[in-house]
Amino acid sequence: MASDRNLAISAWVRLDTLPAHNAAAVAQDGELHAGPWLGYRAASRSWSFNLNHTTGTSQPVWAYSAQDTAKAGVWTHLTGVYDAAAKNMYLFVNGRLAAGPVKYHGGAGPAGPLRFGEAQFQGSMVDPWPGDVDDVRVWDRAVVPEEIAGLVNGAKTLTAHWTLDGTGEDATGGTGPLTPGGGAAWTSGWLGDAITLDGVAGHAAAGQAAVRTDQSYTVSAWVQLDRLPASDAVVVSQGGSRTSHFSLGYSSAGRWGIGVASADTDNPGAWAALSDAVAYPMEWTHLAGVYDAPAGKVRIYVGGQHVPSTDLGYVSTWNAEGPLQVGRGMSAGTVGGHFPGAIDDVRVYQGALSSDDIARLAAG
Repeated sequence: MASDRNLAISAWVRLDTLPAHNAAAVAQDGELHAGPWLGYRAASRSWSFNLNHTTGTSQPVWAYSAQDTAKAGVWTHLTGVYDAAAKNMYLFVNGRLAAGPVKYHGGAGPAGPLRFGEAQFQGSMVDPWPGDVDDVRVWDRAVVPEEIAGLVNGAKTLTAHWTLDGTGEDATGGTGPLTPGGGAAWTSGWLGDAITLDGVAGHAAAGQAAVRTDQSYTVSAWVQLDRLPASDAVVVSQGGSRTSHFSLGYSSAGRWGIGVASADTDNPGAWAALSDAVAYPMEWTHLAGVYDAPAGKVRIYVGGQHVPSTDLGYVSTWNAEGPLQVGRGMSAGTVGGHFPGAIDDVRVYQGALSSDDIARLAAG
């Protein structure tokens, strides 16, 4: 890749620690300096894309956002793009534009080998990477945002699957079992058995979080209300110490939906994507809520059906590290929103499932 022509680099990266020095996940040698460079910029503690003249005096130009700080121990998708015609650089983090357009002077030079975990500077190797690098892709063109979003959302991982067939065991072994509490019991479900909750104290809780909520995720379940409650009722939630980040379930407006919060505080800004489908008691219904980070959207699916006009514009800025809950949520540090009815086949994914994916889940 010559740094005076269209190019793009992407990679999944994970830092063990945030080093005091710059760290290159991917870089390409020049005569003296790396041309394209993708990784961590220590001065701003942020992800960055860098282009440089590869010979003579170093003339680096950085595309980064000081607000988009890096996190250690977290898999993150980075993409650097250069549009040579406009001489503009762009950095995408987890599929969303983090920096750009940033003007590049267009300096180039000899292009050498691609390197992972270090970069060339003044003829020597610098910027060692303390961590992991995976799924590196390189293009001799400027990729478009839709392609980048596809790379991020294509990496979907089932992090928990509770069939709830008389036990709370997690079929994936990733998040761990659900422990029933309060007025919880077992009953016949949509697929085998299900957990039934009294709407007062009944619930089931995992021992830890199932997903990072500052990245794309999907949560789904089969549900049956015993009655239409007078207030919101939560099917699945995951929160912090004060509030639920997401709550999939029934809205007091009489519709299914997924609510999200802006921060882990007692009075966060909160929004809900509500379906156009009316909820009915004693009817098994498949629900799925999706947070699509690259698109900045929250979506609700009922019976496998998605209505785009119900989408909610939302960008998550926090990760809820509290345990996943079934049958209840949290507000102002207090649990509530207990679900009156049965819940079956709860699944949680890191990544945004497509409409086709969810239609297949809803088909049973």
